[in-house]
Amino acid sequence: MVAMVVTFDKSSVWIMEWFIEHYRNYGLEDFYLSLHVDPQIDDKKQFVESVEETLSNIGCNLFSVYSAKYNAIDHRQHCNAVQEQVRQKHEWIVWADSDELHEFGGPIHDVINRLEDQGRYTLGGHLIDRFSRDHILASPNKYLSPWRQFPLASPVTENVMSGWTCKITLAHADCKIRAGNHLAVEPNEVLCRLQPENFVVPVHHFKWHGAVVHKLEERIAEYREKDLGWWVESDRALSWLRSNDSIRPSGSNVFDYEDDINGEGPFSKNPKYNNGLPFAFQIPDGVFYAS
Repeated sequence: MVAMVVTFDKSSVWIMEWFIEHYRNYGLEDFYLSLHVDPQIDDKKQFVESVEETLSNIGCNLFSVYSAKYNAIDHRQHCNAVQEQVRQKHEWIVWADSDELHEFGGPIHDVINRLEDQGRYTLGGHLIDRFSRDHILASPNKYLSPWRQFPLASPVTENVMSGWTCKITLAHADCKIRAGNHLAVEPNEVLCRLQPENFVVPVHHFKWHGAVVHKLEERIAEYREKDLGWWVESDRALSWLRSNDSIRPSGSNVFDYEDDINGEGPFSKNPKYNNGLPFAFQIPDGVFYAS
């Protein structure tokens, strides 16, 4: 009924096991995992074999491997090709970048049932940028929970990059997803509506760590070469990171999730927030509004 489509790369494999465990907790069983390999790295074969071994140990396998310089348009074409195969077996697809952990608030099949009852084709989310307690670009540790490594949140994508924070988290398999999973065209060829009430899923974004500077540099060069205007967003982020000692955007609140992490993930309960419900059921206003 439902499958996940996601692509990992060298900068995100650290979170791969946590990522799969996270979505399995929602009842996802079918993962169409791709691996993007930078053609310039020297250890391609060793890198792919290492990822395959890690996945094998947790009962998964790679669906595809592709090697090319990254840009969002080519990546979308790759995802579209995967989607064509997925839709032969599944009615719904969970879409996520490899550094995103969505909070659906309940079993994925229950979420889908509610969408079908409402006649909806998509479920949107809102990015919550996560970073380390000391506000620096910390190097991630694959053996430690990302929730504990990056307990703080602030709107970096929105306030620094002026980037889109709306995301398509779940969509009918016949929907056409746009680059970056930011928009969807529904089967009736209607662009999904972007009202705030349609973007209710917190999307915890674990991008802001030690590998992000190199990734931003690569994307700026690639997008400028192809005359894609998205390089401006990456350039804003890179300029900010080079000019400031803190990831925190100026004038923005920082929300601290530490009190909520009683366990090793977002399912812990704390009466301090949301009347004792797991904190993931609600995007805290303090993240998105300047003090």
